[in-house]
Amino acid sequence: MLPKSNRLKEEKDFKRVYNKGRYTNGSYISIKYLYLNYNSATKIGVVVSKKISNKATIRNKIKRQINDVFGYILDKIQKNVYIIVTVKKIPEDYASIKEDIKIALEKGRLL
Repeated sequence: MLPKSNRLKEEKDFKRVYNKGRYTNGSYISIKYLYLNYNSATKIGVVVSKKISNKATIRNKIKRQINDVFGYILDKIQKNVYIIVTVKKIPEDYASIKEDIKIALEKGRLL
């Protein structure tokens, strides 16, 4: 589970990452990230739109799974970075989410 101190929540932070951040992607997810100039905890936000599923239970399940993966690899991710994970399509299973996140983070040199 991703600690609350490492969750991206503020709308202004989301906008800043979307406007100034860099982009990398995987099969199921896309990642937008922004390095910060000041010391801050690495923060991660997850976005699952209604285009993925109209059912909130499915969207929340995907969010929980992604937060769980980031909870395990949080210490390996570079410091002072804000990350927004956007789901492009419904993943097959938990293992595919885990692998896709690692691939996308390695592409963006965040690990």
